[in-house]
Amino acid sequence: MKEIAISMNETKDNLSTYTIHEAAELLHLSPITVRRYVTEGKIRGFKVGRVLRVTRAAVEDFIKAAEEKLKK
Repeated sequence: MKEIAISMNETKDNLSTYTIHEAAELLHLSPITVRRYVTEGKIRGFKVGRVLRVTRAAVEDFIKAAEEKLKK
């Protein structure tokens, strides 16, 4: 299957989304903490209907920010 460039060199893989529970599992946090971080803007998220979603890029950005914080 041929990958389609969406815009600004994003591929379909970069547009993957996670539920709050999936993101929590990846980050080794509780779903309540992930939901709070999304509400506070620490992790970028959006709603699809009544369900909060987090993009793969948002999870990666959160991890990078946490790593940078540890280096200081």
